[in-house]
Amino acid sequence: MKRKVEKKNAVLMTPYKNPEIQWERKENLITLVINRNKAFDKVMQKIFKSPKSVNIELDELGSFVWEKCDGVSNIKDICESLEKRFGKEADPAMERLLTYIKILINNNLIKMT
Repeated sequence: MKRKVEKKNAVLMTPYKNPEIQWERKENLITLVINRNKAFDKVMQKIFKSPKSVNIELDELGSFVWEKCDGVSNIKDICESLEKRFGKEADPAMERLLTYIKILINNNLIKMT
């Protein structure tokens, strides 16, 4: 028996932050704090003295998108907000946004509904 897979238009999907990711705001910029506390990470910390956490500093556009990943706004809404806030600086807005969202998903920083 085949299971029917529901396809959803990507622009109607709603991103939300991974609750395991901590973040800090300084002015308009966001810094993500990735804690490395899995078993493999702990071994690497002992052997190679690697850090217990990694900070990722987002630029202004990335910070703006990060805050919009609130579980309420869908990709289309975020793109419209991005265009309104940054204008031509964000062009091509949808293409850039989808690429950035894909990077965030691939790094387990956000999830989608």
